[in-house]
Amino acid sequence: VGSMQAAAMNSITGAGLTVGTVTTQSSATVAGGTVISENPAAGASVVSGSAVALVVSSGPSTSNPKLGGIVLGLAGAQTVHLLNGADNVPISANGTFQFPTALASGQTYNVTIGSPQPTGQTCAVANGAGTAASSNIYNVVVYCTVNVTTASPTGAYTMVSNQIDQQQDVLANLNLDGVGNYTGTGTTDTNNVIASVSPSGTYAIAIAPDSIPYLTTNGGNGQGAMEFNTNAFVLLTSVTAGMQPGLAIGVKQAQNVTASSVNGTYTGVSLENTSPISSTIKTDTVSNGTFSNGAGQTNTNGTISTGTANSGLTYTVTSSGAITVGTGGAGVSGAVSADGDLIVAAPITSNGNGSTPGIYVLVKQGTGVATATINGVYTMVSLSTGASLTANDGKSYVVTMAGGAFGGGYYENNAGTVTTATNISGTYALAADGTMNMVISGGGQTLLGTVSGDGNVFVLADMTSGERPTLLVGVRQ
Repeated sequence: VGSMQAAAMNSITGAGLTVGTVTTQSSATVAGGTVISENPAAGASVVSGSAVALVVSSGPSTSNPKLGGIVLGLAGAQTVHLLNGADNVPISANGTFQFPTALASGQTYNVTIGSPQPTGQTCAVANGAGTAASSNIYNVVVYCTVNVTTASPTGAYTMVSNQIDQQQDVLANLNLDGVGNYTGTGTTDTNNVIASVSPSGTYAIAIAPDSIPYLTTNGGNGQGAMEFNTNAFVLLTSVTAGMQPGLAIGVKQAQNVTASSVNGTYTGVSLENTSPISSTIKTDTVSNGTFSNGAGQTNTNGTISTGTANSGLTYTVTSSGAITVGTGGAGVSGAVSADGDLIVAAPITSNGNGSTPGIYVLVKQGTGVATATINGVYTMVSLSTGASLTANDGKSYVVTMAGGAFGGGYYENNAGTVTTATNISGTYALAADGTMNMVISGGGQTLLGTVSGDGNVFVLADMTSGERPTLLVGVRQ
């Protein structure tokens, strides 16, 4: 009580609880956006994971409510024009905005984007239409995304993928030609058997009806997104009915990478095709050719346990960012992104002795991370699995994240059954080093992980008892 709504949500999730119903109420004494009351009340004892409902002030009751909201993703030195009736408000920075003309109770409103659009970006509006009541309206979200096209990603990428039902991972070097084709060479580990492959196919980047670019491969069978700066991509590898889902993530190959340029503390999440399938989250320390990690946590078919620490491992890295950690059957190979924030790898080794197939994603921890660091639009792709090799669930989400809360929709391939346009919402909290806690509404599912210092990519694992092992990767649009 007395906190702003976003801060209150962060406090709730940070205490191991979940955000329940949030309602608004006009108040002549409590500023708009501030929490008036909570249920259960302060001082009550509840079970971990319990929901806390909030009543948030909408400001003084008025017959002339104000209309406003927040702008996300607007690039520097750009301006977006927001229109409602006769109002034309130019906004040149991310943050809150308000239209100068108040509404009359019962009046309809429709917030749209005027011309010119920001150079190189497309902006759209969520919660932009409705009918005014007696309370102020501050939930309009204007989000701007970079105009990534099929021609934007060109050149060499390193990709790793995991197809659980086939007990197979892939490590491949791909070349994207900028006109919609890719070719490459790589290696597969299928149930510990190593083989060479020459992947090829098509890709396309199109603009969805909500103005958000999305990436598809091979005629639409794969669905995901390219990061706005084309440094990374993430894909749900199948949205075709009757086919099992898989996860693929790639990074653009770099230049002049050295062992020391990879130095740092990372959060690593893996999805390993053990029997039963497990996912693990650990803190990894990378320093001048040596690699170690803490015990972390492991989710084995919904049972949470302490993982196994490793120290004294070595790694090698090439100037293009190709990286190998460990030796022999225990090794993993992959690549580091051009900015050093993301490492992707699979347990494939050059001597031909495969280890248990899986996929590894590491995000470098940062400093000075705040909730506003990841204000914007993100595509997230997740892969979960149950006790069976065919009990796999893959999702491709598009969400708007702002002030500790997120909402959006997703495609889902659940063991070959495909659904679209399913809504999702929840809350998230961040520590200064980027450590991230995400709570998905409607069940209290909690995911743990890290966002990079620039907020462009994050990785999460589900360490909730009873929930399926899950790896989730998000990239900024």
